[in-house]
Amino acid sequence: MAVTFGAVMMVLHLSTRDNAPTIQADAKNARNDDWAVLCDFSLDLDHEVQGLWALASQACTPESGWSRLNRKGLLASVRGASLDVVLDSTDWTRFLMRISSASDTRGTGQVEVRMNGTLVGSGDLLPGWHNMSFPITSGLLVEGVNRVTFGVTGFEPAENSNRQSTQSKRVFHLVGVALTNRSRSESSADEDLRRFTSWIRNGSSRRAAEFIGPDDTLSTSSGVGRKPAVEARQGPPDIVLITLDAARSDHFSCYGYGRPTTPNIDRLAEESLVFTNAFALVPNTRQSVPTMVTGLSFINHQVISKESMLAEEATTLAEHLKEAGYRTACITATPNNSRSLGTDQGYDEFFELWTETSKDESIDPHVLSARAIDWLELNQSTGPIHLQLHFVPPHTPYRPAPPYDLFTDPTYKGAFNGFPGSILRNKEGRREPSTTDLEHVIASYDGNLRAADDAMAQVLTELQKRPNWNNTVVLVTSDHGEALFEHRRMGHNNTVYDEMLRVPLILRLPPGMTTEGIDVDRLATLADIVPTLLAAASLHPGMPLDGINLLSEYPPTHGADERTFAAKTSHSRPTRCLRSLRWKVIISNSGRGELYDLESDPLEHTDLRFANRLDFLEKGRLLTRRFLSAPLLPKRIQDTDVTERDREMLKALGYVD
Repeated sequence: MAVTFGAVMMVLHLSTRDNAPTIQADAKNARNDDWAVLCDFSLDLDHEVQGLWALASQACTPESGWSRLNRKGLLASVRGASLDVVLDSTDWTRFLMRISSASDTRGTGQVEVRMNGTLVGSGDLLPGWHNMSFPITSGLLVEGVNRVTFGVTGFEPAENSNRQSTQSKRVFHLVGVALTNRSRSESSADEDLRRFTSWIRNGSSRRAAEFIGPDDTLSTSSGVGRKPAVEARQGPPDIVLITLDAARSDHFSCYGYGRPTTPNIDRLAEESLVFTNAFALVPNTRQSVPTMVTGLSFINHQVISKESMLAEEATTLAEHLKEAGYRTACITATPNNSRSLGTDQGYDEFFELWTETSKDESIDPHVLSARAIDWLELNQSTGPIHLQLHFVPPHTPYRPAPPYDLFTDPTYKGAFNGFPGSILRNKEGRREPSTTDLEHVIASYDGNLRAADDAMAQVLTELQKRPNWNNTVVLVTSDHGEALFEHRRMGHNNTVYDEMLRVPLILRLPPGMTTEGIDVDRLATLADIVPTLLAAASLHPGMPLDGINLLSEYPPTHGADERTFAAKTSHSRPTRCLRSLRWKVIISNSGRGELYDLESDPLEHTDLRFANRLDFLEKGRLLTRRFLSAPLLPKRIQDTDVTERDREMLKALGYVD
């Protein structure tokens, strides 16, 4: 079979016929004639490499040093490996590849790339997928077969590596290589890498198996479903907690939003409890995460300032589960959920992506999902697991890369650069954005959410392949909402209106666990996560919590004993509120009061503090008393300084100027 590469993208698919692996090569038209994606190794099945390419003529032939091909790409088991690539033209000026170090390595390595024996470039080889781009000098390439070699130095064996054989050790993964002859300005180089990443990550067989939900099957590109081959482990369920930062529930299509922002979460929601009135207690990650992992409000966990961190006296969800025999791990992409804030308590492994790779890679949700899949593959033990994943998107910057920019207008030429401050004088909204600007902001936010949904689907697919999927609890939520110019505000942490507090809460329980009679429209908060997930594992916190078990506890929905919660901004002089299902009273940091009837005015536009003076005074007194209650935990000041990597990541997220 002859294959031409001058203006095509090569996409490789694995299929099976008569129980033998075969390869099909599809030549798809590339988007420009100055590109050739030579090899996409993002395959979704796992086979031995030896003999695989002998079944058909391909552009890329793995030579020495490779051991396996799986969804993470081509796996090198030694420090030197090579590919042969076939070219029918030689006018290429740049070589690009997408690569990651493997889990059996520790620290930073170096990779050298040679083409036909000549060094074309070298760079740091880091955990997590990242792109490398090197210039190709004239005369280096030949028509026909070209040998590309990859040499790796500098790694140490990982502490948790128990592989004894050099041949079985994992060194690095290669997911794709490409050539380009585009002009070499800095902007076009960045564009090359962005497009290459998009094509390799989203182009073909990496998406061949997608999570589909209720029937507990895997949907493959052929449309054939398959159930896990091994029966689920009996006993405590696996528990997975997934946070999408700054995700407002009314922008999820499963909550009724008009755009298809969350197609994969929608499929999960079909077999889940979807709570419609769930709220954060602070519109700020730093103070919400302690609530999510302890079941305590900010009043009781005392993480209430930039200098404070979670007290050692706190007992986290991970500590409860670890004591019950769980293997625990957290992968976080934000310094607002980090060791320095004490939220690592109880985790056997706590991975901070921004300390391992670039800030751009840390923001990319697919980097986190790849890391999660790595962890799941390495933890196939018979015991239960608890995995917490904290993605950045849809949080700023709102810059969805293709193909997730599907909601934005490509002709937009306004001032918005991914951060709301670019179209506002400041967060107090003293300058209104134009209609076009605001439409672009919302479309960009929605694109970020679509990217997070796609990355999360990769994790769900991996979970569904595991034999214990039918005994797995998955909770998808957010740490707070996000304002999109409602009440003349954007972002979060400057009001306590619902757009900054309302969050998704989607709870998937094992099929055998009864959900009959559970009220999904009741008032819920992020403090309910701990008691609810513990109850799903037949555990009890053994201490007083602010949260309740949403699977069994039913406070009255009206009257003197109805459930209410207190919320606030994170400022030293915060704006505070007390909310029930129907009413919300707000006391601003200047002392100004507001009262809203949320049944008749869900958007909080009509202030009733004068029309309902007695109600306002009564609820204001309740709010004041709530904030005067004594805390359960002591306040703890951070005992480490903010690192430069933390500061760079916080700047990338818009927290530091």
